Amino acid sequence: MPRTGLAHSRTFCSYILSHPDQGALLTNLPRGQLMRGSVPSLGAFSSLTQQSSSRIPHLKLHILARHPRSKSASIPERTPRVQQRCLHTISSLYSLSGIFSSPSKNVDKAGDSTPPAISTHSSVVGEDVEANSTLEDILEQAHPERVLFTLLSTAEGRRFVAQASSADFEAAFCSIDPWYLIEPFKDIYRYIKPSLTTQPKYRWIRAIEERLESFAEQLKEITDLRRDGHRLTKGVCTHLLHCARVLGHGPMARQVWQILIPEDGLQQDLDVHAYNCYMEAICWANAFSKTEQWRLRVIPRLLGIRRSENPPSDLSGHRTGPLGLRHETLVYFRRMVGQKIEGNEETFTNLMVAMGREGDITGAKSILKSVYNIDVDLLLQVDEEEVETPTFYEVGSPLRPTARLLYTIAHVFGSNNEIGLALKLVDFVSRQYDLRIPFNVWMHLFDWAMVLSIWRSAWKKKQGYGTGQVPPSIIDMIWTEMTDEPHNIKPDVALHTFRARSFRDRLLLRESLECIQSARLLFEEGRGEAEVHGRALLDLTDRLLERQPAYSQHVLPAEWFDLRRQFIFSSLIEDRDLQLLIISIRTTLQGRSWPESGKYKEWERRRLPNLIADFAEYLPNSLAYRTRDGLVEIERLEETRFRVAKSGIAMSYRNGLLRAHMDRNIVIFKDLFAARKSLRAETEETMRNRRRSPPRVEDAS
Repeated sequence: MPRTGLAHSRTFCSYILSHPDQGALLTNLPRGQLMRGSVPSLGAFSSLTQQSSSRIPHLKLHILARHPRSKSASIPERTPRVQQRCLHTISSLYSLSGIFSSPSKNVDKAGDSTPPAISTHSSVVGEDVEANSTLEDILEQAHPERVLFTLLSTAEGRRFVAQASSADFEAAFCSIDPWYLIEPFKDIYRYIKPSLTTQPKYRWIRAIEERLESFAEQLKEITDLRRDGHRLTKGVCTHLLHCARVLGHGPMARQVWQILIPEDGLQQDLDVHAYNCYMEAICWANAFSKTEQWRLRVIPRLLGIRRSENPPSDLSGHRTGPLGLRHETLVYFRRMVGQKIEGNEETFTNLMVAMGREGDITGAKSILKSVYNIDVDLLLQVDEEEVETPTFYEVGSPLRPTARLLYTIAHVFGSNNEIGLALKLVDFVSRQYDLRIPFNVWMHLFDWAMVLSIWRSAWKKKQGYGTGQVPPSIIDMIWTEMTDEPHNIKPDVALHTFRARSFRDRLLLRESLECIQSARLLFEEGRGEAEVHGRALLDLTDRLLERQPAYSQHVLPAEWFDLRRQFIFSSLIEDRDLQLLIISIRTTLQGRSWPESGKYKEWERRRLPNLIADFAEYLPNSLAYRTRDGLVEIERLEETRFRVAKSGIAMSYRNGLLRAHMDRNIVIFKDLFAARKSLRAETEETMRNRRRSPPRVEDAS
């Protein structure tokens, strides 16, 4: 039933204080109109049974239906982007517990020193690219990469960091945008196998942990230089917290929150954005690393390990138990209440994630009920028509649901082995608030459905991995739902290969091969994009170096950084998709007598050899497989591979070599000249070696 005609009185939710013996404190306050009034329904947070020591305080000060979302002035937007999903985190080897904790001489110089004198040199290079090498031009343009490297790697930039006024430094520092520099890598790396960070040589990539750690260390170097004589401003500290949440770096966020902010006297200046950044950073600590990104599932065994004093590195992102993540997040939420800081959608999605990390699904449901009037349990029991309409929030309200809430629901309930409930809630919320379900939400639902549909042995089930087991047919249901009207999602190579695995696990050869063929066609269609960007990058590099001496100390133009970024992204996606395709093909062909292939002789002597010929490009140069009568060895497969995919192999080599030399800290023309010289030398050596021996792909997966 609609709630617009409800009475004008209601009871705010009860909450339990930190000491259980004090019981629940029920506060009665007048209520306003619910559906289109200024305050949503706030039913009681019903029995947060997991840990009675940290129930949520009442939300009156945190929920307002109508006022515009505030945008922090400290994080200027460079390009339009959708900050719609919760962030994940970094590997424990990247445990920089002291990264921002070094002692500082944080006494402001009287009147703030004026910026240093800046060179006025500017030169035009290439046909249509202008390399503005003055610090003024670079800071005015506010290109994130260019500003970062200029402040770190040039004498003028370092003088600026040490001597600029607080306002000028804050503007420059906050233009180092982690959404531009880091965020796009996380989705790409999620499905890259760690083997590509070590082999094969011609397709080697930097590890995601290395990228994140490098960025954190660069921020540390800048802030250390700044704090040697200056206090940090609120905008700078908030931006550091923002960077920490994008990195998923809990230790960095804690150092900023517990050391830098108190030392610089900023505790009373914090706003909702700072609190949200901090809570998000600790909620998603280590979730982007290859060691922990697939270990966020909530089962008793893993909760027990996380509760221990010294958990292993792949389970060290957050703690559980009396002083765990849930407790810490609620402590800071109460502090927001005490400071009369109003929460928003980010605040409550962070609370949901923190509760979900410790299996407190009841608490996550209570937030949906209190903030959005979504009764999850009732929704499971009756038809939607019998459920009260969710609380209405105007467009622009800080509590208006976005795709962020959809992603949070998918993650919290999926990681807690409730994939069916996650699907139902995402569908319900998206329709009630007229939200489009974005690709990353569908992908996350698909991920958890795959995890929960995999067959588990009896030993695994005893460890709790059989919790929430669902039939593999759920993959087909999600696929149909996401690709049909009204969603019309276009699956990528990763989705096709994952679906092929689902069919393979069910011994459905024909369907598995159809998915592999679809993935192969999609891969071949986009295979040349990295080559195009690579050629454009090399052309621009050569044009720039023609007009500049090899020893030039001037910073490279923004156009070069943009082209390099496009090339790195497209080449990483290409190598990721190639790797997924190789693994899917080889796993399908290895060691099985498929029921659909007829008698074993049909599979061993006809079907398998034909498939090997069809997929020769993605197989080793020689291979062997066992039959019931002996061992079959196939050699000189490279001859078929060269006929089929000579150009594709050549592209992979060129792109891999170019990325290995250009995906570095190249800042000035001198750096670029050295990188181009080494690239040319290695390319020539590689071509000589390839003429002597054909390339191999044994280690490509």
